[in-house]
Amino acid sequence: MPRSPSLRKVIISFALFVLGMVGILVYFSLQPRPGILLGTLDGKGSRPSGINRSGQITGEFHGEVGIARPFIWTKEQGMKGLGISGVSWGINDQGHVVGIAGTDVRDEYVFLWTPSAGVSKICDLAFPFGASVRWGEQAGMVLISYRDEDENYSYFIWTEDAGKRAVTAREFRDYRPYAHVDGPRTVRIEEDGSSFAYVITARDEKIKLPLMGGVASAAFDGNGSGQIIGVISFAPPWWVRACEWLCEKLNIPRQYRINTAKYFRDEAVLWTVPMREDN
Repeated sequence: MPRSPSLRKVIISFALFVLGMVGILVYFSLQPRPGILLGTLDGKGSRPSGINRSGQITGEFHGEVGIARPFIWTKEQGMKGLGISGVSWGINDQGHVVGIAGTDVRDEYVFLWTPSAGVSKICDLAFPFGASVRWGEQAGMVLISYRDEDENYSYFIWTEDAGKRAVTAREFRDYRPYAHVDGPRTVRIEEDGSSFAYVITARDEKIKLPLMGGVASAAFDGNGSGQIIGVISFAPPWWVRACEWLCEKLNIPRQYRINTAKYFRDEAVLWTVPMREDN
């Protein structure tokens, strides 16, 4: 009759197994992460709109009823809501955010958020159709444009010292918006009915950015440190897809089925790619 392994051998084998698993976890935790999901706070999804040279990100998350709320994200503190409804349009190198606040076109306004003062109003938007709010290339300058109900465009420059000033379309075009000319180049490619974000290397090679469990992706902006912001789309959980499959097999009427659309979500993501001469 074969002898059973001694208790001592069992304990040693188990300890070696645990140490091996810990070593594997430590190894992978020390590897550079190709992407970070920024979260959604208490919302159903999130979307970034700008990143500065130090990696601070702004965007908006969407609550249960679909109302957009702007956020700022930093590596140290994660995602933080700005305390208002609306959308953010950009963040400058000082970590200041500009955007449009409000939930109704009749009361929308351009806002400025700073870490020290919080949210302040720059100006009202009388007819905020097709509105655009951008940081200018010149420090502290905000570029504002919108069209009225008669399709006439208005253009303004705002600075903290001089306030809001109307300019002509030609003058407005002379002010360059804040941009990352040294950021990674990206492209969106359609594949099998979905679209995916790719980064383009210096050799014009296309490399797909990690999906991190999602089903589609898009890239929006990047900085000179190789950081790229975008969104990853996630499909409904398995049990929702299983219920939908069962309903299809049983020919259950559409009005009695689960609304699978509300289980899809987009989440803001930060990718990091190497910035080398060959990449």
